[in-house]
Amino acid sequence: DAEECGRRGVARSVAALALAAAVRRDDTELAREARAVQARIGARSRRAGLSGAHHLTVRESQIAALVTQGLDNHEVARALHLSVRTVEGHVSRIYAKLGVASRSELAALLG
Repeated sequence: DAEECGRRGVARSVAALALAAAVRRDDTELAREARAVQARIGARSRRAGLSGAHHLTVRESQIAALVTQGLDNHEVARALHLSVRTVEGHVSRIYAKLGVASRSELAALLG
């Protein structure tokens, strides 16, 4: 049902954020565990007929983590050595994938 789909979407996002954190820290064990969680969640979702639309990429997860910490697009761009337009595009895709419309909604969902 819709509530279960929402929980899976949140779980996918949390796993993606954990993977992004592991990559930043160069923690191979945590990265392996996060990928295993992503695989389990993804496999269940496909069996249930759900698409992977809520799955964030590693870069999207990194950006989402920084946005939820209160950084604006310019600060995120500087931190990740990206252009502001690239960050804006990623933020738009993150909002669409997670079904949120603002930074505060994103922070409430992932925070």
